[in-house]
Amino acid sequence: MTMKMKTLTKLALTFAGVAIVRRAFDTSIQIRKYQMKSNKVNNNVRVMFLSDLHNNQFGDNQSILIEQISEQKPDIVLLGGDLFDYVGNVHPTTKLLDWLGQHYPTFYVTGNHELRMKHLAGFKRLIRKMNIQVLEGDRAKVEVGQTTLVINGVDDAKHKRTFKKQLKYVGKKIDTEYLNILISHRPEQVEQYEKYPFDLILAGHAHGGQFRLPGLINGLYSPQQGFFPAYAGGEYELENEAKMIVSRGLMIQNQQFPRIFNPPEIVIVDLH
Repeated sequence: MTMKMKTLTKLALTFAGVAIVRRAFDTSIQIRKYQMKSNKVNNNVRVMFLSDLHNNQFGDNQSILIEQISEQKPDIVLLGGDLFDYVGNVHPTTKLLDWLGQHYPTFYVTGNHELRMKHLAGFKRLIRKMNIQVLEGDRAKVEVGQTTLVINGVDDAKHKRTFKKQLKYVGKKIDTEYLNILISHRPEQVEQYEKYPFDLILAGHAHGGQFRLPGLINGLYSPQQGFFPAYAGGEYELENEAKMIVSRGLMIQNQQFPRIFNPPEIVIVDLH
């Protein structure tokens, strides 16, 4: 190999390495889209799911995040917990929720971090004043065109007895005439979810397993699931034929470890 060829090869490898590293540590918000067909859906419905913001901020007054949300034109927005964090400045999250409540039918459930907040009841009241419905073992019917969705929600499973009681209450009252969506923070509670005929389950908590190798390792580690979590992020078919979609979440700031090949995401589920 000539000296010129060696130099060109080194440059090519250097550029390739830089490109891989940039992609690995990319923290720009990704739009992750899923499709779901059901005979319970009479017209196209776009559901947006946000989870695990942890008080993070994207632009001044959440301008970047708000712009991304607006561009997707959701019919409803579902919030899967840990939007707040039990430490730190809550202003970025309250700014986002206040905007969401003014623009979309929005529904919220708690995550484990919210359950650790000293004034959780006060925060729930604040969220309700922002025109956002807080679900804690109850449901809401939403009409989108000629389609009726039932949005079910439960508090995080950190308090196991309360979680199971709430899940049983909404699960036993399901009207299978309509498409039933469950918002629940933790994906690893699959055995509990499969007891009831939900059509779609939306969860977060796992943060995408933090480290990924696309095509090889979907996630390295997640709380409660440990190493190589079964439900780190993505779409899963459960044994009762329900679909579960797990968001990789939005947290990128103030983390103990960086996210690798695991950018923050907004989840879109298009129902047909």
